[in-house]
Amino acid sequence: MTVSFNSSHSSEILPSPTSSSELNMAWIENLALEEIGIDDTGIIHLGTLNTPEYTLEESSILLMQQLRDLFETHILHFNRYRGDDAIGAHIKIFKISQTINDFMLFRHSLRLLVTRKSHSCIQLAFLGPHHASEHCVELQAHLGPFNTIVWSYQGEAFSLQALTKFFLTEFIIQSIK
Repeated sequence: MTVSFNSSHSSEILPSPTSSSELNMAWIENLALEEIGIDDTGIIHLGTLNTPEYTLEESSILLMQQLRDLFETHILHFNRYRGDDAIGAHIKIFKISQTINDFMLFRHSLRLLVTRKSHSCIQLAFLGPHHASEHCVELQAHLGPFNTIVWSYQGEAFSLQALTKFFLTEFIIQSIK
């Protein structure tokens, strides 16, 4: 950990993370916004920000965004590298309407749906001519001490990179015409 001085309060020593991805600041931003809301309305809602349900919802939304970002990055690279503009050759990614951040990959009538089934469950499922909707993978959130969230598949920790690579590879292989 490095130590830096905050220029506005030179007597305070503040730890600074080595990268922004190491530190999730959404929770402190939400606390600040709730406090501003108290000042504006006089109504106090701070109790909901530290509940397990809120923590699980925030974590599942963040995980979905990370998954989408990884899929988009890899799909963009695949489509560019493939370079073929033939109809249906490129992989497309779509947001699923009326959801917070569910999404779908599409190519040659094959779909990979990535959906939040609940605050503690994210599902990945292939849908297409040769895939039944029962064949899906569920990622489960487990609540630990101090509202720590750990995501797992069948009780095992996993890497987002490995998960993305596995499903995108399987999607590409299954969608080849």
